[in-house]
Amino acid sequence: MLSGELIDDRFELQACAGVGGMGSVYRALDRVTNQLVALKVLNEESEKTTMRFTKEAQVLAALEHPHIVRYVAHGFAASGEPYLAMEWLEGEELEARLHRERLGVAAAIDLGLRVARALAVAHMQGVVHRDIKPSNIFLVQSDIERVKVLDFGLARLRGKTVLTQTGSIIGTPGYMSPEQARGERGRIDARADVFSLACVLYECVTGQPAFMGAHVMAVLAKVLLEEAPSARTLCPEIPKEFDKLLGRMLSKNPAMRPADGREVAEALERIAQQYRSDTNQDGPPSLSMTSDESRLVSLVTVLPLPMLPDAEPASLRPHDVFELVRRTLKPFKAAVEPFGTGGVVAVFDGVGNAGDQVAVAARSAVRIKDVVTSHVVAVFAGRSTAANPLAVGELVDRMMTFAQSVSTVSVLRRWNGGILIDDTTRSLLGSRFLVGESSGFWILQRERAHDYLKRSVLGRPVPCVGRERDLRSMLDYIDGAFEQPSARAILMVGPPGIGKSRLRLEILDRVRESVRDIFVISGRGDWLGLGSVFGLVGGALRAALSLDAVKTEAQQRDLLVEASSICGEADRIRVAAFLGEMLGIPFPDDAHPRLFEARANASIMADAIQEAFVDFMRAKAMMSPVLLVLEDLHWGDMPSTRLVDAVLREIGHLPIVVLGLGRPEVHEAFPSLWQGRAVQSVRLGRLSKKAAEAMIGAILGDSIDRAHIDAIVERADGNAFFIEELSRAVASGRAETLPETVAGMVETRIMSLPPALRLALRAASIFGRTFRPDGAAALIDQTLRNGAAGIIFDELVDREFLERKSSSRQFGPDELAFRQALIQQAAYGMLTERDRTIGHKLAAEWLESMGEPDPMTLAEHFARGGEPARAVGYYLGAARQALHGGDDRAALERVKRALVCGAEGETQAALLAIQYEALRSANPNAILSHAEALFAADRMQEAKAVLGYLLSDLLAQAQAIKDPESRRFFWQNVPMRARAFELAKLWGLERA
Repeated sequence: MLSGELIDDRFELQACAGVGGMGSVYRALDRVTNQLVALKVLNEESEKTTMRFTKEAQVLAALEHPHIVRYVAHGFAASGEPYLAMEWLEGEELEARLHRERLGVAAAIDLGLRVARALAVAHMQGVVHRDIKPSNIFLVQSDIERVKVLDFGLARLRGKTVLTQTGSIIGTPGYMSPEQARGERGRIDARADVFSLACVLYECVTGQPAFMGAHVMAVLAKVLLEEAPSARTLCPEIPKEFDKLLGRMLSKNPAMRPADGREVAEALERIAQQYRSDTNQDGPPSLSMTSDESRLVSLVTVLPLPMLPDAEPASLRPHDVFELVRRTLKPFKAAVEPFGTGGVVAVFDGVGNAGDQVAVAARSAVRIKDVVTSHVVAVFAGRSTAANPLAVGELVDRMMTFAQSVSTVSVLRRWNGGILIDDTTRSLLGSRFLVGESSGFWILQRERAHDYLKRSVLGRPVPCVGRERDLRSMLDYIDGAFEQPSARAILMVGPPGIGKSRLRLEILDRVRESVRDIFVISGRGDWLGLGSVFGLVGGALRAALSLDAVKTEAQQRDLLVEASSICGEADRIRVAAFLGEMLGIPFPDDAHPRLFEARANASIMADAIQEAFVDFMRAKAMMSPVLLVLEDLHWGDMPSTRLVDAVLREIGHLPIVVLGLGRPEVHEAFPSLWQGRAVQSVRLGRLSKKAAEAMIGAILGDSIDRAHIDAIVERADGNAFFIEELSRAVASGRAETLPETVAGMVETRIMSLPPALRLALRAASIFGRTFRPDGAAALIDQTLRNGAAGIIFDELVDREFLERKSSSRQFGPDELAFRQALIQQAAYGMLTERDRTIGHKLAAEWLESMGEPDPMTLAEHFARGGEPARAVGYYLGAARQALHGGDDRAALERVKRALVCGAEGETQAALLAIQYEALRSANPNAILSHAEALFAADRMQEAKAVLGYLLSDLLAQAQAIKDPESRRFFWQNVPMRARAFELAKLWGLERA
């Protein structure tokens, strides 16, 4: 359309004011009223868009309020395009204002009150806006008192035909309600607008969105799963009642929100009155660390595949996908939510240790992939908070960036739609799952039936070292059982990562070499099936007989009968039938005379199953030696352990060895395990320093330096898994970073503590490896400061998380230290970002009050505590110390940190003088290059200061030369000096 064109014989176009996805907006003159109007013209003509456009016009025509953009007219242009005429507004969108600055509290309350009143009018008429956001709120002449709500294009009239299908998203990510993010058409009512308005007001007062993410899916995940941080923690001047109202409005559950705009307006009126009264002002919230803690969670996401150019259209509707995933994950105890269009996210938290949790997530992903083949399935591990384990937006960000890259698409093609996993998941899975690698991506394919694969790190096999005595003892014990036939058991116990599985593999290799015809049955306890009747032995027998290789129960029954034929013709049906009862493969009632009776009496059934299993094991052991391997015995079940006990008791004269592996809690699960039988107990302790160094050498080779070896040995504390992961970190250049794989394992031990002890441990970690109890208590709350600290820290010493220090450079005999560096690092990693910042600030203030003599310690605490201005002076003191101590590199680093913290005036000048002295001492010829580098980085003031100091030095040297010819030679024949003089003129230094 052109300027001057007349629309519907009434509106004369003057200029195009903007172009959107479906249409254009023109400034036009209304010849009837002689006033300017905004004329919205639909360009994209389809039945659906025309209906939506017409609906917007009808909605707007029915609404009249000072804070709703005024309707003028609607109709069709001569060329057939629909149009909508509204009042012309001069000013700016709220979005533009928020890009410049956040609103004050009073202004935000005023704005919210006016918008809520406008929405109240709409809600009373059954209209839900569904897209309240800063760009749809207009400030006429930039005046909040003249605010207008715009764009009712997505509005829905109660009881009218809906133009969007279930599962599609209506609204703007970051401002839409959870029910909109789920695409739940039937649940979207006035409370969706209440949620969106809360998001707008939150951003107005805090200066940041309530839900942020680098990717739209991450934002949606946060809207669905995470609670927004309290606005008052980000903006302390917010009144408590306003903060509470925002919290209610942002509730995930619509029933917990105010019912509509009218209820919000009434609440804001009360808050506005209180806020104007000086007597009702709230003080800032008290600063202390909270009970919130960060922890490792596993995230399984299921996303449609629109990124594949030739992907087949998804045959499942979004709701169908969600229901399929939800049913599939029901046994896995995961939190499952739909998000996006056809996406699903599941969060696994608190499942055993980090390795157990990742294994459960991986197993669930494999099952999901079997039923939802048209979607990308990914498993990622990352951090969330214990208070809200569903706070996984950042993890979704990382996963989406990964999953939608071009290279990922080609990898998915190559692996036929395998499951994407990240590095942390890959490392924690170990060899239990079949994982492929391609172009830097890890692709999970399936779980292995048997875990016989030896571990490798960085492509190098990792030897089993430091266990020679234990290995020899167990092999001798096994040889004795086979040479002088007898049934025996070995119980190998040790904490996670200590090396039980490595030793198991070594034993299996050695036994298979020496006993060619040995029959190995391997089973594993499962956290998911914890306590499942016969789960441990049943799983072992299923795998040994390859029962899962056939699909039907009839085929499985045939395999059982065939396997049981070794028991003789008279007993094969009985043994097969009762093994079938144990394995969940039922035979017909008439398969054996005792079967019907046993099914009616649990005691008879238990005896018959035990008899069948013992008979089967007897027949096997009479043919060849038998090795029954039971891993993760602590997750086993009592009926399985009783079956094994019966074998050891009743056929003790046959060559059978049971190798049980478990964590220390196996003794709590089964206090009398195989008591009275021939059992060798092996408790695995920490690897020796020599063994640890041998492992590191095997992984990293001879090029690794001594300092790195010592650091790994000290941090790993004899744990074989930690040695592997810390070596991997060194190889990738991340030696100082605690790998998530290690942090997750240590975190599990910390999580076994009561909440108060965990909080104390996190507070102590702020100070580093060594701290004083009353210092840590000062970071928490008044209760702990008033006497409970001693009891709590004594308990942590008793539980061997901490140890007492006999002396200290600054405190007294009551100083404590973390027993292991990894515990301190893991506890520190469990701090939320807020608590970490507050903790460092409070630690700095406590140390300052105690007369802490080290300025660098105070500087670092203040800098990390969000107090850069208070850090500057201490960095200056630390830089001076380093310079006087001859450590030029440290002096330069401390100056740099102070300057980053915003040093000004005399302090900045003093820092620059130290910087120059350190540069001159370290490498005089590099000073000029440094000045030029500062200039190139647009740090002009620092560049001029360095050059000024250099010129002062050069001028002093030149003045000491009496002969004029020699002085000229001094300036002209050394390139650096000539260049310095040239730059001084160029940069306008007076002394040049």
